[in-house]
Amino acid sequence: GEYHSGSNGDVEAIALAVPADAISTPVPAELATLSTSAEALWTAARSGDFAKAQSSLDAITSAWAGVGPSAPKNLAVGMNAAVTSATQEVTAKNAIQLAHAAIDVERWAYDLRLRHQPKDEIDQVRFMLWARQLAVDVDATDVAGVRSDTTTLEWMRDRIAHTFDASTLSAVNTKLKALRTAADAGDLAAAKEAAGALEKLLPSG
Repeated sequence: GEYHSGSNGDVEAIALAVPADAISTPVPAELATLSTSAEALWTAARSGDFAKAQSSLDAITSAWAGVGPSAPKNLAVGMNAAVTSATQEVTAKNAIQLAHAAIDVERWAYDLRLRHQPKDEIDQVRFMLWARQLAVDVDATDVAGVRSDTTTLEWMRDRIAHTFDASTLSAVNTKLKALRTAADAGDLAAAKEAAGALEKLLPSG
């Protein structure tokens, strides 16, 4: 079951504990559809193609209706909120906020996939999604968000560094160093370029 942990008033709700909650069955088709459709929603948001965005959202909604009832409660709450946000932003034709929502849907989808896939694979996708988040925050001229995203990427790099070969790790470190320099200087164009390079170094799932 789900549980909570915390200390001195700080409480975290835990939906999954891996490896205890890991299962040997392959990723269900609905979860795979959630991931690929969220990816398509992101692409549509970035290009301003709201017809494609609506099609991707329809696929997300259908897939979530199939798998949602069996999802852990805390993850279901997060996915419901992300899908609702995506629906609102497609209606409003707000490309930047839709890109945020698409990232959220994909994050929750991969959290749900954690029971079926190795943790390192999920963490690599999470890293890639934070690079995307930074690009969206650049477009929103959110300097504080860019700096926060950079710190998160640095922490995530430390978590998954052991999964990279020497060449990839060197490239990740180089791009992260450039990203940190740009973020600290408030150079949003350079930060976006570095984040884009980081995204390309990792799989999309």
